[in-house]
Amino acid sequence: MDGALPRWLDRKALAHYLSISPNRVRYLQQAGKLPQTNYHLGPRSPRWDRHEVDKKMLEGSDTAKKKQDMDAIVAKICEENRNYRHRRKK
Repeated sequence: MDGALPRWLDRKALAHYLSISPNRVRYLQQAGKLPQTNYHLGPRSPRWDRHEVDKKMLEGSDTAKKKQDMDAIVAKICEENRNYRHRRKK
């Protein structure tokens, strides 16, 4: 399904993708909640990379924080497991 969506979005397509108004896109970009444009077809034709938009949207979400927390827990368990196996070999 990911391939069915265009990768490069103009302001109107990005607004539709995010279910917001085109004016809101400008506000969110100025607030740093959306990435800067990645490409310009001309001075009045900015384009956003949909993948960069998705990445930026996830940065501030609870999902990203939960993933970081889970990654830290997994790393700690792996380290404890390595230490346990190392002690058993002695």
